[in-house]
Amino acid sequence: FSVSVHQNWFFTSFRLTCCRNSVCQSSNNSAVLAGEVRNHIDACLQANMYRNLRISVPNASLLPAIRRHATAFQEKHNITVELNVLEVLETATGVHDVAQLQVFSDGWIIDPAVIGDLAAANALAELTSYAFSDQDLKWPDISKFYRMNSANFNKRIIGVPLDGDLLLMYYRRDLFDRYKLSVPVTWEEFAELARKMNGTDTDGDGVGDLWGTCFDNAKTTCKSPWILTAVLAPYVQYLGTKQGIYIDPSTMKPLINNPAMIRAVQLYRSLFS
Repeated sequence: FSVSVHQNWFFTSFRLTCCRNSVCQSSNNSAVLAGEVRNHIDACLQANMYRNLRISVPNASLLPAIRRHATAFQEKHNITVELNVLEVLETATGVHDVAQLQVFSDGWIIDPAVIGDLAAANALAELTSYAFSDQDLKWPDISKFYRMNSANFNKRIIGVPLDGDLLLMYYRRDLFDRYKLSVPVTWEEFAELARKMNGTDTDGDGVGDLWGTCFDNAKTTCKSPWILTAVLAPYVQYLGTKQGIYIDPSTMKPLINNPAMIRAVQLYRSLFS
């Protein structure tokens, strides 16, 4: 997921004509002064110029962590944070509504795949200067892949990566040594090894106890697209990620009706059958 900030412009000029004792004597001058400035602006303009901060977030596993951060932000900056929780499959609709100016959010926590519509509508603030000047962020420490693919649009930083999934293979070295197995280097070898070893009796009690392979316990409907993509990519992106997977980037024609997809689906089914 990536964090993006909605672009909004507000200009005001004012002079703070007094300094109350509460500001001068407080151990947390910045927070109290911010409150005084807010009250002063409201009084001068006879309106409440401050409102709640609105952030659209996915109803995903990281939602509890987002709520904790929102609470901490509220306490630190004395501003209420409203979380607009969207179901994952509704995110694209929400993005479309924002692009059409039907709804408004100050920021988004969304899949980078749908950021393009917001960025193309010039709805996201450019964060380039902030990313490189914020010492706490440590921008160069973020994996280059996610910096360049999740947070960039037309060579501008328009988001901050929160997390990134990598499909990694781990294997039991003790079992590979015992059964004289070779580490698979292709999906065909991986699927065949899983089929061969599934149900192996490793403790000699006459009952098969070994699973051929193990993926995480997330809902299949959530993880299946990523696993299928990982199986398909080596077949269709043999020249690197500049090639499309499901769509030809040059012609926008679908790339799914081909032998590569057929083979990928066959391997996927064999892994979960």
